[in-house]
Amino acid sequence: MAEIGLNAEGTDRVGLEVTVSGAAHGPLSVSLRALAGDRAELVASETARVEKPVVFRGLVPGRYVLEIQEKQRDLRFRVGFEVASPTGASG
Repeated sequence: MAEIGLNAEGTDRVGLEVTVSGAAHGPLSVSLRALAGDRAELVASETARVEKPVVFRGLVPGRYVLEIQEKQRDLRFRVGFEVASPTGASG
């Protein structure tokens, strides 16, 4: 199970926190990609340990994909989300 939280950082940026629990098959890879048109550019990637949060800070308005991968069992989970600008328009 993964818990995902978004936290405001000032007026135009957010932080993303991911906490994984119940991963009995070893560490997980957590990556964040920014979507730009038909491209997905890597923003950051970290190894997640059970109950230790992975934090990505300073996300600007735009579309993103968070991917959690367990390589040992070849499992991959993706969730897309959008960070809106203060005016409500994405950038």
